[in-house]
Amino acid sequence: MKRFLLFMAALLLVEATGIHAQEPSGTEENPRELNDSIVVTANRTATPLRQIGSSVTVITRAEIENSQAVMITDILRNVPGLDVVQSGGAGTLTSLFLRGANAHHTLVLLDGISLNDPSSPNNAADLSNLRTENISRIEILRGPQSVLYGPEAIGGVVQLFTKTGSANRELSFSSETGSFNSLNFRTGLIGSHKKLSYSLSATFLDTDGISAADKDEGASEKDGYKNSQLSSRLDFHLSESLNLRLTGRYTDSELEIDKTLRPLDDPNYVTDQRELQYGARLIHQPPNSSWRQQLNLAVTDIERNTFDTYDVDHPSDSQSTFTSGERIAISWQGSLQIDRRNALTIGIESERAEFSSDLFFRSSFGDYTDRIDGKHAWSRGLYVFDQTQIGERLFITAGGRFDEHKQFGITGTYRVTAAYLFESVNARIRGVIGTGYKAPSIFQLYHPSPFIGNPDLLPEKSRSWEIGAEHELAAELLTFSITYFDNDFEDLIQFVDSSQRIENVAEAFSHGLEAALEFRSDQFRSRIDYSYTRSEDKTTGQELIRRPARKLVLVTSYQPNQSLTLNMTARHVGERDDLNFNPKPPLPPFAAVRVTLESYTVVNLAASYVLSRNLQLTGRIDNLFDEDYQEVFTYGNIPLSAYFGVRVSM
Repeated sequence: MKRFLLFMAALLLVEATGIHAQEPSGTEENPRELNDSIVVTANRTATPLRQIGSSVTVITRAEIENSQAVMITDILRNVPGLDVVQSGGAGTLTSLFLRGANAHHTLVLLDGISLNDPSSPNNAADLSNLRTENISRIEILRGPQSVLYGPEAIGGVVQLFTKTGSANRELSFSSETGSFNSLNFRTGLIGSHKKLSYSLSATFLDTDGISAADKDEGASEKDGYKNSQLSSRLDFHLSESLNLRLTGRYTDSELEIDKTLRPLDDPNYVTDQRELQYGARLIHQPPNSSWRQQLNLAVTDIERNTFDTYDVDHPSDSQSTFTSGERIAISWQGSLQIDRRNALTIGIESERAEFSSDLFFRSSFGDYTDRIDGKHAWSRGLYVFDQTQIGERLFITAGGRFDEHKQFGITGTYRVTAAYLFESVNARIRGVIGTGYKAPSIFQLYHPSPFIGNPDLLPEKSRSWEIGAEHELAAELLTFSITYFDNDFEDLIQFVDSSQRIENVAEAFSHGLEAALEFRSDQFRSRIDYSYTRSEDKTTGQELIRRPARKLVLVTSYQPNQSLTLNMTARHVGERDDLNFNPKPPLPPFAAVRVTLESYTVVNLAASYVLSRNLQLTGRIDNLFDEDYQEVFTYGNIPLSAYFGVRVSM
């Protein structure tokens, strides 16, 4: 590790002269904030959206604010090809299924810091505690992205960007109250001073919540939720060629949950969780130089405590569990603008993850205990990525990567993309082909009985291709896009009864269609997205659970004047399969019985009114028609609810 650090530090001293590689500009108030037509995640460098061959969705700061969504998951539910599944109300376990891939196949980043949980069984990201406050932008990149992002991005990447400081200093306070005795407080400070720009926020949410277990299953006890969060980003402009960016986010949450076996309600079943993510990025770009490089440090630290003592309905059940996971990643990336039409990016990454747990369960089935102290895994990778422009209309990228893992050795991946512009008719076609892989988690490699880990596991792999087209109509007011994708997954990790261990035994595929129609004007914006995803486990011939075949989303925003903003979201989710782990006798408990969850439609409304320069009123209604549905079998949903708030800025 010392040699690695010294090598990357030395690289920061290297400077190549040539044509200056300009950064795309943002808004007039904040030139460092990206505009709608620029994407960072696809190529790990700022690139115009029209030149990108991959499927990308950009959610802007205005869209986040207009929706008045409190949690990031409420925004992601409206993304085509992305299915968000939550086990109950606010704060409960949330999974992301991107184009039919498993939940742990999606890498989630916050300013380049991984949010995937090293303390979870499969290293999946759980965004149930992540708020929208101090988030200015979200980019969702669909398809395998292991070339640029390594062993977690087999299905895609979701990246969140923290707000940047601006020349216009603003201090804001807001409060919101509403259904379920919910209280939501937020304060934020954005500004700059000399060579420092900053954005800071603090939030607190307290709600009585709903029953995590569905009321239709006989559950009635409400499960409360508390969330406190601090977020910051500091940008230091050290010199004309050197910038230092510091990002941090701390979350402390407390959630009441329910049982899996009946009776489902449990009045003293509580999970406390603390999450800390922080990172540093040193960016070096001399004036009049074609060479740009950056050195990155990212840390994720998650601790979780779950307690359950005896109660009247569960006289023989108790639980005390503690899990801890930490990930430390360091990387260097260099980008060379060879000429006006060609840019080369190379990168080196190293990561170490550690997992500990101390578990105790007591039930009518007996006692279970186990302890894991500081099991760890490391990996390191090298990637090369080239962006080429041929003529004025064709844009091609090609990249390859080698990763070495502590347990399973070296794995290689590749990705090639192309985009071709038909400027005379405002259209483009694009395509992607590539591979991805997912490294086994520490839990899967080392966890003891009854879920026996396997140190001989291989990484899960994917092969994917897609082709898409976009066409702008009516003087750029109307845009239509369509994409077909095809994914194959191999060596998927599953628990095998016959061997009583985790093995690479499963294969699966997903293919489908994504279509969108968007209308934009000065006052009105409306977008309708349709997704069709067919996913299947090749081993069993059955559909993959919790992934709907069809999804239709309509998002509309209307601003008739400078004061009033109206927003509506309508989301229809089709039928999908799930597993019932609590079947009725004579089947034994935990026998997995396949069930079908009904389709549902949810409509949300939001409105804001600016009374003065410093005062704004907000209001929203969630689940307008009080739709009763389940995203996970036996778990409930948020019913019709209303919230009202006020925002003061100065």
